[in-house]
Amino acid sequence: MDNENASMIAFRLFQRIVYSIIHSPSEAHLDKDFVASLHDKCKNNGKIKKLFGDLLHLFGDHMEMAIIGNSILNNQILQHMAAIMSSDISKANETVALRIQK
Repeated sequence: MDNENASMIAFRLFQRIVYSIIHSPSEAHLDKDFVASLHDKCKNNGKIKKLFGDLLHLFGDHMEMAIIGNSILNNQILQHMAAIMSSDISKANETVALRIQK
C-alpha cells in the first residue's frame, strides 16, 4: 500500500513475528529481505525507518535472524518501535471512538 504510514508498516513486522512464533516457536525467525522491504516502504526518515535500518544492521551478512531469545532484537528494536507506535494506536482509537459516538 502506498499510503501506509510508518506505524502501519511496523505493525506488519509485529504480525510477521507473531505468525512465525505461533507457526514454529523453535524455528521462529525474521527474513532480511522482508525487513528490507518494510524499510523501503517507509516514506520519511523518521524514527521507525531508523529502527528498521538498525534492524537490518543486526542481520549482518545473514539472511535470517532468530526471534526467540534474541534480547538485542527485543530490547534495542522492538520495544522502541512499539513505544513509537503506541501514540499512533492511541490516536486511531480516539478517532474510532468519536466516529462510533456520532
